[in-house]
Amino acid sequence: MRLIRMSLWIVLAGFLAIVLYQWVFGFQNHIELTIQNKSGGVVEGAELRFFDGVISVPKLEPGTSFQAVIDIRDKTGESSISFHYAGESQLPPSGDSSTPAGEDKGITLAGYIEGGQNKLYRGKIKLSLLPDRQSEVSVKKPLLSIL
Repeated sequence: MRLIRMSLWIVLAGFLAIVLYQWVFGFQNHIELTIQNKSGGVVEGAELRFFDGVISVPKLEPGTSFQAVIDIRDKTGESSISFHYAGESQLPPSGDSSTPAGEDKGITLAGYIEGGQNKLYRGKIKLSLLPDRQSEVSVKKPLLSIL
């Protein structure tokens, strides 16, 4: 009897965990992007590119951030999500001579996405812009997501 009761509690806990997961992540059909400027300089002229869309990023002062949401349910075809920025004349000098200040630098945030996919591409992408034109990208995705 005790084993049956314990099994029922385990099944109930598992069921509640699935319901809670679906409640938290099941309604999310988009990709949340956060861009943090930790570079020590001003970043301007930046944009997020995906499919045929462009989101202009406002001027980012040192220590500030920008958030955007990308919903790809109504898109068709294949694409990627990338961050591009140029007008960085106020950034500290870069040791990376391959992308001098003022030249467009692209950072791929999601290498491959398919439009029209309701719940496959969802989650949170965080881009940190660091000194010397370096960057750090982290992706948090819920289960059943392929972002």
